[in-house]
Amino acid sequence: MKKKEVLILIGLLILSGFLEACLLTKTSIWHDEAFSVLLPQYPVTEMIYRAGLDVHPPFYYILLKAWFFFLGNSVFSLRLFSLAFGALSVVIFFYLIKMSFGDKKLSLFLSFLFLSNCFFIQYEIEGRMYTLALFFFLTSSLFLVRALKKKKKLDYLLHSLFAVLGIYTHYYVFFLIFAQGCFLAMHFLKKSGFSLKRLLSNRDLKAFVFSFFLIGILFLPWLKTFLAQFH
Repeated sequence: MKKKEVLILIGLLILSGFLEACLLTKTSIWHDEAFSVLLPQYPVTEMIYRAGLDVHPPFYYILLKAWFFFLGNSVFSLRLFSLAFGALSVVIFFYLIKMSFGDKKLSLFLSFLFLSNCFFIQYEIEGRMYTLALFFFLTSSLFLVRALKKKKKLDYLLHSLFAVLGIYTHYYVFFLIFAQGCFLAMHFLKKSGFSLKRLLSNRDLKAFVFSFFLIGILFLPWLKTFLAQFH
């Protein structure tokens, strides 16, 4: 049964990927996509500097520069990058639901709804950072759930790492990380029976506090640029 659902998911990804790949060059690039093509043409240090003069963080452009090195900087290649991380996001989403609820059929059904969402499809074929940011956030959430279940130090660290990579890709991930924090707050409050004393003595909560603290520490090198972008 496990192999059957995974094979169905792979089949859906291949079918949707083929259909969407046919759309990648149907329209001309627009202003923001042109920026995605041009910025990776600069050396890495200048590229990061110029990204800081815009309103977005730089990690999308860093990965895209590496992608262009191997596949070229055509319109098809640009949008294929988004499509690839869109497909990976669906895979991560499948395992996130499976780990959260333990139901493979529910995971497959929700993954199909996710995959067929018109807004998701639109951003999969757009040469911007949205599917990459989604991939990092979902992966961070996957390791958050793993940490809750297995309580392994590596999962806490990977939660922090993928969360901060998401923030370095798009600032809206800040709001999604805040949502993770709200979820954890409610989880531990309920688990402690709404007792402040039991809550503060919970080791798992302390591990997650450190995990979120680490996200802040890892973002510090970009904080000055981030503040300057919004002045």
